[in-house]
Amino acid sequence: MGIKGIESVVYATDNIVLAKKFWIDFGLTVVSSSENELLFKTLEGSTIEVKNPNHHEMPLSPATDPTARETVFGVSDFAVIEDLKTKLEKSGFKAEIADDNTLRTIDPNGYALGFRVSSTQALEPKQTLFNNASAPQRIDKRANIFDRARPQHIAHVVYLSPKLIDALNFYQDILGFVLTDSYAHGYFLRCPDAIDHHNIFILNVENVHGFHHISFDVQDLHELFGGGLYLDKRGWETHIGPGRHPVSSAYFWYFVNPCGGAAEYDFDSDVVTDEWTPEVFPSTPEAFAEWAIPKGLEGVSYRGAQTTSVDKAEEFDA
Repeated sequence: MGIKGIESVVYATDNIVLAKKFWIDFGLTVVSSSENELLFKTLEGSTIEVKNPNHHEMPLSPATDPTARETVFGVSDFAVIEDLKTKLEKSGFKAEIADDNTLRTIDPNGYALGFRVSSTQALEPKQTLFNNASAPQRIDKRANIFDRARPQHIAHVVYLSPKLIDALNFYQDILGFVLTDSYAHGYFLRCPDAIDHHNIFILNVENVHGFHHISFDVQDLHELFGGGLYLDKRGWETHIGPGRHPVSSAYFWYFVNPCGGAAEYDFDSDVVTDEWTPEVFPSTPEAFAEWAIPKGLEGVSYRGAQTTSVDKAEEFDA
């Protein structure tokens, strides 16, 4: 199908100042900034857009602001966009190509989606070396310590979807997404040309709408903890974490996002291909997290030797 992954997520909030502080602390690079609009990027070039809810280009959402108003997926070429438009229209969904060549549509739950030719760049491979008794890798070298995180890649988004089966059929049958794993009340789906465990998770929780969270890959477990500790020290509230998911194998740390839902650091998620066998997991706390700290490490971690100042946030160069 040619859909590669998440290219951009667009948020609506009337507190642009707070949004800018959060995404800078989270580790994204500021591309542009004004009183009513912000643009940030990850290391690969996927973007976070933040706009005033009354911005003229803002799509509507069934969820209450602040929230994610649109998820844009990257595709391999414009022919994919034309093919998607045809399939959407044949299936009864409105699909329009905007002046910027982004195809826009609405999923069965009312969430806005976009598709445009991807501009993300492949990252230079970096391997973190770990030691264990049978296969030491890092010899005569100390492990890295990260003062903060720099997210590499937008891995997935999660939407509360009351019309769960309609949504499943939409993403699978029309867009060509592939089922990776599932709960009784939710489905982990990946883009047809992606190797992420999932790029979107749709679930039904008490038949309500809402944007649950966005997830970003970081380099390794050291960076996940470095980023989480930095956000802790900057005063941002942990949603849950750190912890580890059995479903995707990923380590996680979620923070409350002032733009809506939560923002997650993750590391070591399963990489999947067509050889992957989907599994149905029970809807239990143990299936969500092998282990997790409810509210972060602030107040419970040893800080006696940590003297790094976090009084002033620093932006990364674009």
